[in-house]
Amino acid sequence: MPKPKQPRPPRVRTRYSIGEWYGRGFETLSPAEIYRQAKKEVEVNGLTGTPCPFQQGPLCNKKGGVCSLRLYQQVGDGPVSGTGPVITTCPQRFLEASTIFRWVADTLLQTTDPIVLSQIGFLDRLRPELTEEDDDEQEDSRDFIGRIDNVLVHPSRNPIDWCALEIQAVYFSGKSMSNEFTMLAATELATLAYPAKHRRPDWRSSGPRCEGSSRQAALQLGALE
Repeated sequence: MPKPKQPRPPRVRTRYSIGEWYGRGFETLSPAEIYRQAKKEVEVNGLTGTPCPFQQGPLCNKKGGVCSLRLYQQVGDGPVSGTGPVITTCPQRFLEASTIFRWVADTLLQTTDPIVLSQIGFLDRLRPELTEEDDDEQEDSRDFIGRIDNVLVHPSRNPIDWCALEIQAVYFSGKSMSNEFTMLAATELATLAYPAKHRRPDWRSSGPRCEGSSRQAALQLGALE
């Protein structure tokens, strides 16, 4: 007597999509909130003037307002749900409650209340003497070559004690988030939708960029000491 065929396991599919949207967990948003925000993104197709919750005052300066990605999973025809951690794609996301500054300063400077300086110019630019022929040419007016993201300074030590901090989020490869906005703006969905298009965190591109930032910071430190 032939053995009965075993049922095939349900198909499991996964894709990355919005993890956090303007600082809020995507899965915590109501269907109406998702629909309204998606409609706004499609209509404006640019910066929407939405405040960034991780900065004190400034508006979000990232088109689409996606702070992070998350992997979503669907088993068979079952519900879609997030799986795994969120993956930060916007550097402003690291600024929440200044936790990153307190942690770095506590680790390196033994203080949880550092003075935080941002976008500090480094390395004086050497300027050759201009000739009459050069007078009409537009020159870079900056007196420095590059910038350090942040410099953290101990508030009371003498001599001064400080460290440099370079911040790098993760890039992603694949289809634009505009595909998600278009799908979500089409109709108000009662349940979480499976992501419209394929994308993934681009660890390979982000890794060398992080390494380059670290090397640059080290060079900056050496130049400033």
